[in-house]
Amino acid sequence: MTELDQIKKILERERLARKEAERILEVKSLEIYEKGKEIENLNGTLKKQAEKELEIIARKQDLLDGLFRTHPLPIIIISVDTYMLVEINNEAAMMFGIERQNLQNIELADLCHLKKLKGREANESEIEKISVMQRLNGEKISVKIRKIKTLHKGATAFLLIIEDISELIEQKKQSEEQIKLLSLFPELNPFPVLRFSIGQNQLLYANKIGTEFLDGLEHDKDQKRDWLLFLDGKAGVFQEVEWQNKTYRFRRIAFEEYGFINFYSTDITENVNNQKALLKKDQELEEAKRLSLIGEFAAGIAHEVNNPLAVIHAKTQLLEMQLAQLNFEKTESSEKIMDSLEAIRRMTLHTSDLIKNLKTFSSKANFEKLDLVTLTDVIDMVLNISEKKCSNVGIKIASNVDPNVKLICSPSGLAQVILNLVSNSIDAIESQKDKWITIESNISSQTLKIIITDSGSGIPDEIVKKITQPFFSTKDPGKGTGLGLSISLKTIEKMKGQLYYNSKSENTQFIIEFKSFEV
Repeated sequence: MTELDQIKKILERERLARKEAERILEVKSLEIYEKGKEIENLNGTLKKQAEKELEIIARKQDLLDGLFRTHPLPIIIISVDTYMLVEINNEAAMMFGIERQNLQNIELADLCHLKKLKGREANESEIEKISVMQRLNGEKISVKIRKIKTLHKGATAFLLIIEDISELIEQKKQSEEQIKLLSLFPELNPFPVLRFSIGQNQLLYANKIGTEFLDGLEHDKDQKRDWLLFLDGKAGVFQEVEWQNKTYRFRRIAFEEYGFINFYSTDITENVNNQKALLKKDQELEEAKRLSLIGEFAAGIAHEVNNPLAVIHAKTQLLEMQLAQLNFEKTESSEKIMDSLEAIRRMTLHTSDLIKNLKTFSSKANFEKLDLVTLTDVIDMVLNISEKKCSNVGIKIASNVDPNVKLICSPSGLAQVILNLVSNSIDAIESQKDKWITIESNISSQTLKIIITDSGSGIPDEIVKKITQPFFSTKDPGKGTGLGLSISLKTIEKMKGQLYYNSKSENTQFIIEFKSFEV
């Protein structure tokens, strides 16, 4: 919406409010006027009754006078016969610099060139005209005058409601002049304007910014190809082109009778950015919803599996106790049975730990309540889940973490971040010969560093700048969402920490830093 459109909208609201005030004023004025005319034609008792009714109306006249004085628009009451001013409200007094006690010597002709109404116009109850009025200081203003027939102090009069439209007319003139200039002189247009011949596609005209635009196309083969299709009319009437960090929307208008095509453009960068932001937000919400459903599903499975595991573990212990009470002679077979029971018991405990960690990971991290936790407990959760995956692809994973370090964080949130970094490392190095991952802790300058390093040779600089952007991923389609590092970065920030890539390391290395910790 242009500035002129906004001004028009504001003026329209004011006009409607004033219209309603005028309507009330008009209705009351006509009511008094008509009643006065009726009284002139009555005699005797009817006249007395009418006079009483007029007294009631006279009381309303006081209210009408108040409305008249405080009306937001200038109002003048003139004599029907002489067009002399008989009354003005406060706004009219200020507009024309007139003192109300000096009205007897002022004619309407002193203020404007509105001629006396004759014939049918003189008898109509309402007429609206555009005119030019002059203040007493000589300044001229454009006005819209609305004339309403009324009754003033027992005599027929004209009530003139005046609206100053000088600013609106001036703005309209300026807008029309700007449009005219832009149409006559494309050089004034801030956006590219081009003209090509039909058939030969020969450039006939380009304003300054249009010339710069065409020069830029020469360095972009894809955009140049799309532009040529648009030029030939094979890509529709409209074409969006990105140039100098802006998006322009071109419109193709062919003038076949003259043998040329004009291309006009507008800057739609803000609209495009808003649409991208909304799309990005929708994708983030959709991904968050999907991850939430996966978490709920995983938590449900974990609960269902944990119950039979508890039964298996209890029954295994019971069998071990019963076999021990039989006091039978130990043989190779009995030893195998006892070893098998021990293996079952250990695997149930291991599976139970996995499920416990799975439930922790699937729960929503509460960043409003941060707890003091031992770092090794968080790292053990990560290792417990990732060791099997590493083992399957031949990756050695090891940790070297100070067992005395405690830090204030969300344990599930921190574990999710470290697991995400480990998972990224597994995907990146699984095809290498020598492949390993280490998780270490280091304390220096009152800062706790959790260092995750893998055997990779680092990340290219052009990719480092993008890795924390939402939906950016170097993985094959369907293998990654591009949300891992973006969410991890925000997760660590919520815990008042910092996550960054260490470009100085010979290998691929990410570091998580915390200022709040204990040893």
